[in-house]
This record gives sequence, structure tokens and C-alpha cells, in this order.
Amino acid sequence: MDIYEVRYQNYLSILEDEFEGRVKDFSEVAGINRSKASQYKNGPSKVSCRIGPTVARRIDEAGGKEPGWLDQIHETTRLRYKGEPIPSHLKPSKRRVPILNSTNFKAYIEGGELPAEYSDLPEITPRSVSARTFIIKEESQQFEPAIRMGACYYISPLSEANEKVAEGFMFACYYEPHIVIGRIKPMAMGRLRLVLPDGSELDVDENRSQLIGMVTHIASP
Repeated sequence: MDIYEVRYQNYLSILEDEFEGRVKDFSEVAGINRSKASQYKNGPSKVSCRIGPTVARRIDEAGGKEPGWLDQIHETTRLRYKGEPIPSHLKPSKRRVPILNSTNFKAYIEGGELPAEYSDLPEITPRSVSARTFIIKEESQQFEPAIRMGACYYISPLSEANEKVAEGFMFACYYEPHIVIGRIKPMAMGRLRLVLPDGSELDVDENRSQLIGMVTHIASP
């Protein structure tokens, strides 16, 4: 059983689980030609239908998976080895998300440097969780009971949010030495404010702060 078969089976899982089988929707998100995306459904028996490593990484990202997910066997993978030993590099692995803080988030966003602490994704995860998603934990009781201390904010880096900073959406913003979470509020002259969960507001000033990314999910402790 080769890597092309594994990628094919996992591609079918992503197509069905994340896009309800709609090739058009998948191709738009992945940036893959619709005709080519349809060919991949035919399986790797033909060379033209095989999923290579570059396309595999794009499928990982489109499906909200970590890089390399398509190359591994998971519980959702349909194929069975029928008594053959499963190669160690294809064995199931849990999706994990790095937990960052105000001291190491820049190294991760700018250079991909991974921290030591991770968290497994919850069983129910929104589609907006991407391969580059990271977690920031709420470290204060300031916003209770609305948001409890220890809550996990799942954050998609700003570059993945297509640079869209829309009114009402929650964003993470770095105000040295802290990271704060709030909803975007447009102001006059193109200025932005961050409305915190307790109703207080902070100006988003590129000289004093840095928008990090969009909050796509909040998990209670």
C-alpha cells in the first residue's frame, strides 16, 4: 500500500467531511483546478490522478489539518491493510495545536518556531481551524463570567484571514507585554478600536499594538 493510496483515501474523507462532497467548494478553498480535483476522486491507479506532496499540503490546509495529515493513516481513513503491517510514519496521530503566549507568538507566526506546549483539538472543531491555528489561554478573571480564566482562544493568523479586519469579529491583539482579545470597532479616519469582553475599549495603533489574528473558536476550561 503506497503513499498515493493513503492520500487518496484521506482526500475523500476531507471532501466528504469538510465540504459535503462538493468538489466546487473544495477547489475554491484549496486553489486547485476543479477538473483536477475531480480527477483525484478516481484514485491513484493513473499517474495523472495521483496526489503529489505539494498538492497534498494544499489539501491539508483546505481541510483545516496540520501539514502532513494527508500522508498518514487516521481513524477516518477508509483503507485497510488486510494483515499487512502499517508503516510507522503512516500510523494515526492526533491533531495538535500549539499553545502560545505573549513571549513566543512572534517566533511562531514569523518563523514557524514551535513551542513546547501543545493541546489536542476538541472532538468538535469548527472548519475554520486551519493548519496554522494556535491557542492563546485566558490568564485572568477580568472577563468572568462571560469568559472564564483558562479558556482557550483558537486563533487563525491574520495572513490566513485574508487580511480582513471586519467589524464585530473577535481578534487577538498584542499590546506589550500582553495579548488581549476583543471585537473590532471601526472608527473615523480608518482607525480601529478593540472592544474587550467587559466593554472597555483600546485603540489599535500600529505604533503601539499589533493585530495577530482572528478568533475562530473559544473553548471553555
